Amino acid sequence: MKIDIIIPVYSNLKEIRDCVESVLKYSDRALYDLILINDRGPEPEVTEYVNHIKDPNIKVYTNGMNLGFVKTVNIGMKLSEHDVVLLNSDTLVTENWLDNMITAMKKHPEIMCLNPTTNYKFCMGAIPYFRKENEIPDTLSVDDMGVIVEKAGRGKVYEIPEISGFCMYIRREALKSVGYFDADTFGKGYGEETDFCERVKLKGYKLGLVDNSYVYHKGGSSFGSEKLKLKNTHTQIVHQRYKGLVKERLEFIIDNPMTDFQKKVLELMYPGDKEALKKFEMNLNKVRKESKIQLVTEMIFKVIPGGAKIRSGLKRILKR
Repeated sequence: MKIDIIIPVYSNLKEIRDCVESVLKYSDRALYDLILINDRGPEPEVTEYVNHIKDPNIKVYTNGMNLGFVKTVNIGMKLSEHDVVLLNSDTLVTENWLDNMITAMKKHPEIMCLNPTTNYKFCMGAIPYFRKENEIPDTLSVDDMGVIVEKAGRGKVYEIPEISGFCMYIRREALKSVGYFDADTFGKGYGEETDFCERVKLKGYKLGLVDNSYVYHKGGSSFGSEKLKLKNTHTQIVHQRYKGLVKERLEFIIDNPMTDFQKKVLELMYPGDKEALKKFEMNLNKVRKESKIQLVTEMIFKVIPGGAKIRSGLKRILKR
């Protein structure tokens, strides 16, 4: 059965075109249909581009008015009757990205939502570093990174505490079970996928990350200048709704079951470079230390008056 890849489009024609072209280049057309949903952004060239697409694998829908990111994504999921992959328009996919995600989902029926690996530091699947910008060196391309990830990975699926929405495989079963994204609360975006996945987890299902699929994520252009405000407001809402999420996230980073895989990726990126491996180990220890302190201070923050000031003070000490 086919799946539907859903890409909401709003602005930045070059990124949209590059994303669509990467999907067409690196995805087996027998596996998917591509749904583009035009949310009537400020750039007429975007509407002109999607309206002139002539491809049997691509379906184009245009909102009657600008509805915002979350409502637009929900429209796409409602138009589909299949499993879906939500894909941001500021991404680039690589060879076998979709095939390997589908294979992982077939092998793991307990997984309802799945991420590929990525460069983006705030994702659970960030490689080779957690919580650090993963710039691709000049000697490599995005396509090269896809090849490296396939070599380093084994198709292993890690259970993770949260999914990032830049490229998110969702089973139809999950949508039938918990519904769609909370557009009333999360409006233009940020946090809606975390809220959705927490509802999935409450139903007893699991979230996963597959180690042999790679999608590059530029990050930030989906939100523009509103990103910081959206992030802060919606993060507070998510943390109020799901009080155990921060603890789960930090424990995953501290334990880091992906360490060996991340190291293999690094070795393939910088063959024979001992200094790169040394920097990897230093960053690994730094992130673990910071996460352990944050885990403790989060607990302090919850039970001791003035805990927020204590947490801020400890963070300043760490940065010295």
